[in-house]
Amino acid sequence: MNKIVQVKNVQKSFGNNIALDDISVDFNEGCIHGLLGHNGAGKTTLIRIIGGTYKQDKGEVEVLGLNPTDDGYELRKNIGILSENMSMYDRLSIYDNLIFYGRLYNIEKKELKNRIDSYLKMFQISEFKNKLIKDCSTGIKKKAGIIRAIINEPKLLLLDEASNGLDPISKSEFHELIEELVKIKKISVVLCSHDLEEVKKLCEYITIIKKGKIVYSDNINSLSRNKESIGIVINTIQDLFQLKEQIEEELKKNKVDNIEFDMNSIKMEIDSLNDINSILKIFMEYNFNIVNVEHEIFDLNKLYVDSHREENAI
Repeated sequence: MNKIVQVKNVQKSFGNNIALDDISVDFNEGCIHGLLGHNGAGKTTLIRIIGGTYKQDKGEVEVLGLNPTDDGYELRKNIGILSENMSMYDRLSIYDNLIFYGRLYNIEKKELKNRIDSYLKMFQISEFKNKLIKDCSTGIKKKAGIIRAIINEPKLLLLDEASNGLDPISKSEFHELIEELVKIKKISVVLCSHDLEEVKKLCEYITIIKKGKIVYSDNINSLSRNKESIGIVINTIQDLFQLKEQIEEELKKNKVDNIEFDMNSIKMEIDSLNDINSILKIFMEYNFNIVNVEHEIFDLNKLYVDSHREENAI
């Protein structure tokens, strides 16, 4: 899978405050990648560096094969950005706002009008096109905001807390629109959020940032979207390294994932507690004396909440 964004060893500070601390992460083309973290974690700073608004202090960033700082003009022709606070003029209508922003991209007049009409119809807000932004509901404003962000038909869409303030129905519609853009328009999306349910519903990949550092980055399926995975630790008195390859092979036959060896312990992930007995049999076959077995439910909610607890620990 092609990398649409590559971030390598990036650091960014504001005075004495380190916003991003030597982070590295890739974002894949053709999917929605969730960027999770609490307020002040560094999400928005990363989004702005990717979009070329901020320049990193150290490290390398490549977006669509371009350097956001050196190739900012070319990059912004191919990306769209929508934040919680949309950049639209309250005293202009939806249609006039879209005409104004479309002209900034030098889109030919007839083509621009065709795009606007097409998107207004696609998002089912054609009847509101002459309504002033200040008189529109939050849901309609968000839809207009998405159209503004994609009027240049970008390859990459950056969403920074864009669904904040929406009621449940409007949020569901917003999610459907984003999924439709990825599926039909082939737009890649980086979704910055602290809404776990939103991320679980939309995202194929997730990255969690805590105090400017990445604490987790992987395909969300590794956390089991529809069911919780279970972390297991088995402690023994023998040296597990002596039979590491044989044990690992047997465990993989039993569909055990993420196996980590230590001298006297082994960590792994299983789908169900019912699988423990078959795993223990493997160790018994090798005459290992098991001291104890620990287990822990492991899902996105737990990972996110635990990082929050650690962040606020005294």
